[in-house]
Amino acid sequence: MMKFFDRFYLDKEKDIIVNLYKENEEAIYQVAFTDEVTESGNKTKFLLDAKEILETSGEDKYAMISMDITKFKVINELYGYKKANKILKDVYGIIKKNLTKGSTCARDFAATFIVLYKYEKEDFIVKYFINKIEEEISKYNENVMTKLTSNTESRVISKLATAFGIYFVADKNVPITQMCDRASLAKRCIKDNMINNYHFYDDGLRAELLQDKAIEDEMYTALEDNQFSMYLQPKFDMKTMEIVGAEALVRWIHPVRGIIPPMDFIPVFEKNGFVIMLDKYIWKQACVFLSERKIAGEKLFPISVNVSRLHLNNDAFIDELLKLTELYNIEPEFIELELTETACLNNESRFIEIANRLKKLGFTIAMDDFGTGYSNMRYLKEIEADTVKIDRSFVVQALQNDHDYSIINYIIKMVHSLGYSVCMEGIEKKEE
Repeated sequence: MMKFFDRFYLDKEKDIIVNLYKENEEAIYQVAFTDEVTESGNKTKFLLDAKEILETSGEDKYAMISMDITKFKVINELYGYKKANKILKDVYGIIKKNLTKGSTCARDFAATFIVLYKYEKEDFIVKYFINKIEEEISKYNENVMTKLTSNTESRVISKLATAFGIYFVADKNVPITQMCDRASLAKRCIKDNMINNYHFYDDGLRAELLQDKAIEDEMYTALEDNQFSMYLQPKFDMKTMEIVGAEALVRWIHPVRGIIPPMDFIPVFEKNGFVIMLDKYIWKQACVFLSERKIAGEKLFPISVNVSRLHLNNDAFIDELLKLTELYNIEPEFIELELTETACLNNESRFIEIANRLKKLGFTIAMDDFGTGYSNMRYLKEIEADTVKIDRSFVVQALQNDHDYSIINYIIKMVHSLGYSVCMEGIEKKEE
C-alpha cells in the first residue's frame, strides 16, 4: 500500500514540475540564451546556431571572426557601466547590420564580439565587412562619442577603436569553441600595428600557441627546480676599463631542451604574469651573489635587475625588495632597478611616484631603453634617476652616418649635464 502511495505522489510531483516548466518555458529560454547587454542571443546560443549552420552549409564558405573594442575599460571609467553597455549594444547593432545572409553573431564577453561570417571570396571579409564596420564606427564616434565626451567633466575624447582576428573555416568538424579560440589568437597578434587592425590565423600561430602552452605547463616546475639561472653581463668604465657593475640576465637551462632563449619565454611570462615571480627569483639571486662577495671580503658593485611593469600594479614589491636586502645584509644602493618608459603608459603619475620612492629608499635607479619612447626627456626631469641606459640602436646608427653620430654625442652630453651616468648597451667592438 505504501509503495502505491509513494509512486502516486512522485508522479504527481513530476506532473507539477512538467507543468511549471511548460508555463515558464519562454522565460527559462530567455535566461539561458539571452545576453543581458545586447538583449539578443548570447555566446551559448551562438555556439548552438553556429554548429547548426555549419552542419547544413554544404559548400558555403565561412570564417570565424573575433572583434574587440580595444581599451574599453576607459569607456567604462569615463561614462559608467550603463552608458558603456548602451555603446556595446549599439556596436552589436552595427555588426548585425553588416552580416551576410546565413551569418550569425553574439557578444562573446566584455567588449568582445564573435561572428560566424559567410563569404564568397576571402577579400570580401575585409572589403564588405571589416571596412563597412570601420566606416560606421567612425560615424558613431563623430555623432555619439563626441557628444558623450562633451557631457562629461573629462577633457579626454574617447573614441571607439576595433581589432579583428579572422579564422577561415577549412574543416567544419573542428569544434566551434576551437574556431573561436583561433580567431582570438589571430587578433592578439595585431598588438600595436598602425597599418592594419585585423590579422588572419595560420598554422604558424597554432605552432606558437602550442609552444606557449608547453612553456606555461613547465614554468612552475622550472622555478622550483632552479632551472632559471642568473648570468651577469659586466659593465665597464670606458676610461679605466674596470668592471663597475653588471646586468642580471636570466637563462632557462632546461634538462631536456638545453638553453631556452629569453625571447621564447619572457613574452609568454609577461602575458600570463609569471614574470613577477621570475623577477623576484632573480632579485634574490643578485642578493645572494652580492652577499657571498661581501662575506668573502671582495669588492661589491651594483647589479641591475629588471622591474616588470606588472609590479607597478601593487607596490608591495618595494617591501619585498627591502626585506631581501636586509636578509642578505646588502645596502640597497648595490641593487640597480631598471625601469622602462613603457611601464608608465597606463599610469604615469604612479610610475614617477614609485620610481622616486625607490630612490629615496636607497636603491639605484636606471632608466632603461632611453630614446625608444616618446617622452623620455620629461622623465629625466621628473624622476631622480642615477643612470640612463641608451639603446644599442643609437650606437649602430651613429657608426653609419655623421648626423646620428652628432645626435648620440648631444644626448650623452645632455645626460651628463643633468648629473646622470650613461650606460651604452651592446658595446662590443673598438669603434663602438
